[in-house]
Amino acid sequence: MAKHLGLQLIREYVSRDVRSYSRAELESLTSRQTLRTAVKRGVLIRAFAGIFIAAEHQDSFAARAHAVLRWAGPRAALGGESALFLWGLLDQPPLVIQVIVPHSNGRSTPSWVKMTRITYPVVTAEWHGLAIVTAEVALTQSYGFMAPRSRDTVLFRAVALRLLYLPDLANALRTIPRIRARQALRQAADAAARGSESFLEYQGVRFVFNCSELSHLNQQHWLRVGTKRYRCDFYDAATRTAVELDGAAFHSDKLAHERDIRRDSDLASIGILTVRFGYSDVMQRPEWCRARLIKVLLHRKSTTV
Repeated sequence: MAKHLGLQLIREYVSRDVRSYSRAELESLTSRQTLRTAVKRGVLIRAFAGIFIAAEHQDSFAARAHAVLRWAGPRAALGGESALFLWGLLDQPPLVIQVIVPHSNGRSTPSWVKMTRITYPVVTAEWHGLAIVTAEVALTQSYGFMAPRSRDTVLFRAVALRLLYLPDLANALRTIPRIRARQALRQAADAAARGSESFLEYQGVRFVFNCSELSHLNQQHWLRVGTKRYRCDFYDAATRTAVELDGAAFHSDKLAHERDIRRDSDLASIGILTVRFGYSDVMQRPEWCRARLIKVLLHRKSTTV
């Protein structure tokens, strides 16, 4: 009876919070034998030596991350994509939890943990008791390992949400000694500083509008039609032409399509033509987009009185 009461006590205790538990903490509740029984019966999962997680939370990123930090030591922090996820900049948690430490503890890591020893100082924040690096450091640590579209989307999202400030990112680029794809990250940051707000806009700047004929376009230009305000990805004032790059995620559903039609009609009512390029065209045939836009602007210019 006492054993069953001890198991029930452990089960109730570990279900109250999503975190890890030390051997000493759990043994103080009941006994070492009851702890062993709890593991044997699947109430607890052993994450590391002397560190346990409730079985019901064994797939939880937060619980596993808490166990990793407890195991790695008091000066450890979550970095890379793990930190980006906790900052809300990734939609899905990474399969491998990245932890950074000032000095390696010399222990082998399981396949779901990546331990990185860093030689540079970092400022950390706290998320529900978990130490995480700042967004700019997390991005520099993971940028070169992510797909181009994903990594630039993260950058622009972080800037838009004010989780990352470009001067802080610039400082990280200067001070962190080894950054994979450093030049690509610097170029994306420069594009964000010039006004790009999405991966597709960045691709447009790099591969579509990268010629002298289109260098005069105003990026992120606001127009007002009556009481309505519209932001254009690019705008040519001389020919009163707005250019929109339609990402698949925001322009594919019926409501978004109807919203775009109303927007284009409003702008047309004051003499502004909207030229739209879809995601696949921008990504797969930028030369065609560039040639088509130059042709449109030349025609508009020749017919403008």
